[in-house]
Amino acid sequence: MACDKSPDRAHVSGRAETDEEKRAILDRIYEAWIKVPTARLGQVIVARVPGVYPNASLFYIEDERLASEIEDDATLTEKLIGGR
Repeated sequence: MACDKSPDRAHVSGRAETDEEKRAILDRIYEAWIKVPTARLGQVIVARVPGVYPNASLFYIEDERLASEIEDDATLTEKLIGGR
């Protein structure tokens, strides 16, 4: 498991295995979540599943891939609160 120890965050390739890698993944998801304050955590995560694996579930998504998809989704806010 590769982990980039850059000052801003550790970078995980694939599955987070160490405590540091798991913290880095959760921190990244948290940063995306706070941008959508009315969203619940489950909404933030599930909103990205179809884009990552259209016919799959969260069970199969690697940690790094999920965090990247959540971070990179410029339309996350619209998906979560735009349809009200």
